[in-house]
Amino acid sequence: LMGYGWPGNVRELKNLVDRLALLAAADGVIRLSDLPEDVWNYRGAEPATLAEAEARTIAQALEYTGGERKAAAKLLGISRSTLYEKLARLGPKLADVD
Repeated sequence: LMGYGWPGNVRELKNLVDRLALLAAADGVIRLSDLPEDVWNYRGAEPATLAEAEARTIAQALEYTGGERKAAAKLLGISRSTLYEKLARLGPKLADVD
């Protein structure tokens, strides 16, 4: 239940809990089969890889600083040389950042 996106928000969750309470009334057990398939089979967004998250963070810092690498490094809390190393390593991933 925690991993589901709940597009209907709280109302959808409340309706499902009410339904599950009725189904579980007999023996007090809620089974996976009691849940709608879209809830138990929910995949959600794929988690970003560490490299993708790092590239996105660096790209955001560079955008925020207007491309000033020294300021971006300071904002990120890393040295300028570390930023240059990361830029060299993440080059292709940085190109894919939205």
